[in-house]
Amino acid sequence: YKATLNVLTSRSNKVRRETLSPAPLFIPPGLDIYTAKFIIANDVMVTGRLWQKYPSDFPGDLAKGVQFGRAKNVKMEKIGSISNGAGDVIQWSFQADLRQRVNYARYPLEVEQLSVQILPLATDPSVGLVPDLDSYKLTTATLLPGLDKAVFLSGWKLTESFFALRFAERNTDFGIATNFDHTPLPTLYFKVGIKRVFIDAFISNLTPLIIVSIVLFGLVLTTNHVEVGRIMGISVAVFFVVVFSHLDIRKHISGSEIFYLEVFFFVIYIAIILVPGHALWIALGMPSHYLKYHDGLLGKVIYWPAILGAFFIITVWTFY
Repeated sequence: YKATLNVLTSRSNKVRRETLSPAPLFIPPGLDIYTAKFIIANDVMVTGRLWQKYPSDFPGDLAKGVQFGRAKNVKMEKIGSISNGAGDVIQWSFQADLRQRVNYARYPLEVEQLSVQILPLATDPSVGLVPDLDSYKLTTATLLPGLDKAVFLSGWKLTESFFALRFAERNTDFGIATNFDHTPLPTLYFKVGIKRVFIDAFISNLTPLIIVSIVLFGLVLTTNHVEVGRIMGISVAVFFVVVFSHLDIRKHISGSEIFYLEVFFFVIYIAIILVPGHALWIALGMPSHYLKYHDGLLGKVIYWPAILGAFFIITVWTFY
């Protein structure tokens, strides 16, 4: 990673020389996140410590510090400053609500990345940020550099963390006319890979569907022995169980798209309609070769293959 970083900074320096632009001034920040928590579906509150190393020849007219992109309710408090022969090291404690683009289309099997965009406080376009990798003992992504050992995100597993430099695509100069339009400096990001803990979502969301599926199968087995009115009543009761469970998930997940687990609910809705419809058809004595065959044996045989087959098709369609 350090080799890649050196190549990138060298390339930026070369481009600036070729365009007769001032040499870029790279400031190395680092951070250590102490806590992380989803406030709402797409906002994460993080707290931690951040530092920056400034060379002794850093221009006095440039502001020292950083700002977080796509953030609100940012609170930063200076902890202290340490001077040495090479320059100054300034430390801050911070808290920020970071807006994230989390795709819930594969809920509850999401694999996502949280992003912390770090920008220099100085508005001079020649000032850029590069990660302070020398302050970390290990920078292997799976060892979670930049994250406190005690940090956790409820319902998610932290899989990796790393710094990334990306060139931002902006269509504005923010009112500051410069000659750096064709030689921009990359923006520094701190990325955290997360993967949802499937067992939590399974217990809280799939359990009602499994129980309702079993109840409906029991109704299919006893269609010829139970009054149709009782079957209708049980079907309405389990319908409300599924609806309330469905609405509870929707309250915690934003977005207009239909997510993976939600399609399972639609399959159960169809089953809730077909099972009492099957019983009503038999009670009314409507002619049907399918229903007369061994007292509706085909319906009992194809119930589970139809339910599980629909789940399998949904899974293949979503992930492949």
